[in-house]
This record gives sequence, structure tokens and C-alpha cells, in this order.
Amino acid sequence: MAIPKRTKVALSIVVGDGMFHRVLSFFFIAFTKYKAIKLEGNKFSEHLFIISSERKVRADHQQVFQKVYDECFGRSNGNSLKVEYKRVINNSLYSVLHDVMYSKFSVHRLLELQMDKVVNRLPIDNVKDVIVFCDTVLLSNYIVECCQEKDIPTFGMQHGFYPDSSDLYWRRVYLASNTENFFAWDKRTVDLMSAHSGIRHRKFIEAGPTNFSLNDGMKNKKMDPDRRDAKNETLESVAIYGAGLDQREVNVYLVGLARFLAVNSDVKVTFICHPYFKLWRRVVGLIQTRVIHHSNASKNKAYDLHVVLNSSVWLELDMRNFAYIRLDDFYNKGASYPQVLDYIFNCNAGDVNNNDTNMRVPFLSGLDALDRIVDSII
Repeated sequence: MAIPKRTKVALSIVVGDGMFHRVLSFFFIAFTKYKAIKLEGNKFSEHLFIISSERKVRADHQQVFQKVYDECFGRSNGNSLKVEYKRVINNSLYSVLHDVMYSKFSVHRLLELQMDKVVNRLPIDNVKDVIVFCDTVLLSNYIVECCQEKDIPTFGMQHGFYPDSSDLYWRRVYLASNTENFFAWDKRTVDLMSAHSGIRHRKFIEAGPTNFSLNDGMKNKKMDPDRRDAKNETLESVAIYGAGLDQREVNVYLVGLARFLAVNSDVKVTFICHPYFKLWRRVVGLIQTRVIHHSNASKNKAYDLHVVLNSSVWLELDMRNFAYIRLDDFYNKGASYPQVLDYIFNCNAGDVNNNDTNMRVPFLSGLDALDRIVDSII
């Protein structure tokens, strides 16, 4: 099948802009191939689960998808199949040369050839529905398009809070998302997705994170009574959480905030990177910004306050009953560092910072979210 429009958008997310990136991406695609690295369940099942990656699937994402699959497998009496794909080195020079010559050096034709090989091996004609972990990942996106050509229902899962679509990268993400049914976490995401759906009919199913069970009183944060009504003037340590690799502007803002807070207060500031930031990226970040980029494992240390922006890490902080604030509203309104600093030191330690009019609060969480997802599939 020719590369559909939305899969081309998904490709642009991977390739980026500029001739150099396009050439580099072509050679990367040419010398790699898709490989099914893990298969679970019955090949002739009604429910087909797909998780794929152009490079590497995060361990926590695998765990979330595995939990949904395991529950569906149990409730469907084993009538479910899960396949995990990733790109691996193509060791066959003949295969590489054949595919490149066939494609006539067109990245679209090359991908079409590679992805059709995957689709042709999948038992799509036997399934009742297809569930992908992320419908904006290139291969998963293409599989969804192929299924929709055959009128097979498709489901996609949200796996974090998505930023505003003013950023080109995220506008592409919203435009590429193509599953007919989407398990959304929050109202803000539904609004953003709906705004980019065009004439397509999409069903947004109210769900949420399955790996976090939010406190019943999260809007009136439960914590140590001695800290709840205290102001933050006595803060000694603050953790600031960086965003993903795809949120460059947000990370620049947060690194600047960390530096500003360290210079203009006596607070010990720890800048904690997203899990995708490996050691070499953290070293580069230190050199470029003169701010130490700590590994994500540093979130397990003790801090008086946690500062979060465009990240779902606050769900985990809430579950662990930690004091935190969310800066989404401040960032979206262009708040200056002095304004943020003033807020940090003058808000109550027990405040959750219900910005976005609570549009970022998940509809459901934990087992309730898991039940909603599986019930919709089964």
C-alpha cells in the first residue's frame, strides 16, 4: 500500500527537517529492518496488540502495554496476540542493495517495502480489532492505516501528558495520530486531538494511566499535617523535572529556571532528566548549560518540593504523597522566572496547583483505567 498521508506525517516526526537529516534517515532506514523480537499468545486470536519502535521502547512503556495485554488475554480466554517490533541492523548486503534499488532512493518507497513485509506476515484478516501502544510511531501508524482499509477497528493509547500544539513537533504528532478509538487520559488531550482530527470521526474513550492510582483527595493534597499548611520559605531542596527529548523549548525553560533558582536563593536545586537522557546527553547538557543534568533515578531521593512542567511524573509524585507544583499554566502564560520563584516560595506546600482548570487531571487511574480499556476492547 502506498504510504498514506498520516504515515508521511509520522515519518516527518522521525526524520525532521533539512536535507542533511533526510539523507541521514534514508541511510539509517536502508541499513536496518523491522524485526518481531517478541511474540506472545495465540496467532489466530481476535485481539492483536502491536508495540513498535524505530529505536528502543522504554521499559515503563512496555510494562504498561504488557499489563493491558495480560488483562485482555485473561478475560478473552487466551484469545489475544501481542507482537513487539523494533528496528535492527540488516546484515544482508544483498537485501539492502535490492531494497534501495527498488525504492529508487525514495524513502517513501523504501519504507513501503519494509512495512508491507511486516503487514503481510501479520494475521490481520483473522482479527476482530488491533490495539497499538502508540499510533504515531511509524510502523504502528502504517499498520493502523492498513487495518482501516479493511474496516478493522483500531485502538490507540495515551502514555503521557501532551503539550500544546503550537510546537511544530507536537502538531505533527496530533496530525499523525490515526486510530479510530483513542484511550485519552484527560480533557486537554481530547481537545487538542479533536482540533487536529479534521473530517475524521474519532472516538475518545475516557481512560487514564494504569500504573498510577491517584489519591482520592488529590485536589486537596494529602500529606504530613506539619507540612500541609506551611509556606515554602523554609525550602532546602527542590527537584525540577526535565521534559522529553522532543520538548526542547520546555527543557531550555526548565534549565534556566534551575539556574535562576540556584543563583537567587539558598535552595539546593536538582535538575532531573527524562528517562531518555542517557549519560552522554547529560554530559552535553552540562557543558552547554553549566547545570548538572542528573539521571532520572535521582527522583527517588528526598526533596522538599518537586517542580513539574508538561510531564506525567506528577502522577507518580501524587501517588507517593510528595509535595509538588505544576508549572503548565505559568509556562503557557509566559511567566518570568521571578514570578515562578515568587510562587514557589509563597504557595502552600500542600497546593497541587490546579492549573488548566484541572483539564490535566486524568479521567481514571489504576485498576479503574485498566478496566475501562479492556472492557472497551473485549
